[in-house]
Amino acid sequence: MNQLNIYYDIDHITIDLKYFFIIILDTMKTVKYFNFSPFLDNNISAIISKKNQNLTEKSRVDGIKYFGKKFKLDHQNIAIPVQTHSSNCKIIDNYGIFQNTDGIITKNKNITLSLSIADCCPVFVFDKKLKTRGLIHSGWKGTVDKICINAIDKFLELKSSLIDLKIYVGPSIQFCCFEVDNDVGDLFYENCKIRKRNKKFHVNLQKQIMIDLMSIGLKEHQINASEICTFENNDCESYRREKENSGRMLALFGEFTI
Repeated sequence: MNQLNIYYDIDHITIDLKYFFIIILDTMKTVKYFNFSPFLDNNISAIISKKNQNLTEKSRVDGIKYFGKKFKLDHQNIAIPVQTHSSNCKIIDNYGIFQNTDGIITKNKNITLSLSIADCCPVFVFDKKLKTRGLIHSGWKGTVDKICINAIDKFLELKSSLIDLKIYVGPSIQFCCFEVDNDVGDLFYENCKIRKRNKKFHVNLQKQIMIDLMSIGLKEHQINASEICTFENNDCESYRREKENSGRMLALFGEFTI
């Protein structure tokens, strides 16, 4: 059988068809990501997108849907919190957009949890026995207001036992680079900050989160944390580094294949 070669001249096709080709080509562009799944469970996917112009140009909601397409996720199965740097956590059993929420927890295996971050800590929580999942956005405000403890309380409401929980604190701005004024520094534990010569503080988000979690009975071996600093690592989005030009990294947590 003779091979049939077909060539498309995109400048000479109809407007509707040209638009179709552009969408297909855009969808095929590679979105790279960090994979933290091994720290939690071999049967769960916990990932965060790396810096990507395609994601930066989209709204938060559209960016999450676009990222999800890479893993053949139906956007109707993705839970998207509208983050406000609060300490609010919600137990959910359906997909959708959740207002004024910085932590979402579910037992529904069909729901993929999501977050957007750029320097704040994304915190993955997994109950290895009940398969309950939580994804928490913990910036300095959420951290000092103990959002992670609030999230664990939600797990306990769902009958989790502390001994069954595994936690991963993802990439964030690290102690080396997170400089804050006195009013913020005063809110951190003494062993989670250091005063600089300019009389400002450097504070350690991850350490404060870990101390809080261990204060309610979690053990150190149950908690892992990334050493990636979003401010220093150019694969990451960083609001501190890029200000209003910063995009957001997107976290997905669920039972999907990567």
